Amino acid sequence: METIISRRNWLNFVALLLVLPSVCFFCINLLNEAGINGPYKASEPVLESFGIREKLGWNINLLIVFGPVIALLLSTLQVLHIEWGFTKEQLKFIITIRRKWFPIFIAFLSVFILAALTIYLVEENNIIR
Repeated sequence: METIISRRNWLNFVALLLVLPSVCFFCINLLNEAGINGPYKASEPVLESFGIREKLGWNINLLIVFGPVIALLLSTLQVLHIEWGFTKEQLKFIITIRRKWFPIFIAFLSVFILAALTIYLVEENNIIR
């Protein structure tokens, strides 16, 4: 029996590292809204030293907002396989999703976090009202 190790495991690791700060931010704020403010108070000095109170720039805000986007791209590139071909009579375009469960999980987690951050942005700033 031959063991095959994927060469793209490092992409999964990088994608997971990019989405984890957003997941932590989401969980800490969710717990704070539920009345459990211990993790929020414990992480507040660390996040402020990373620049969470500043505007969007080269600080932790950039990682929280764009980390899931990059993680989604990295995991999508691993599971999607696109083929196309042209002839005189037809255009052939095939999209295949490979069953690699960990990159699919990272993609769904990234989409969930992006949706949660969008809802948080809309609710916090009263954009719709």
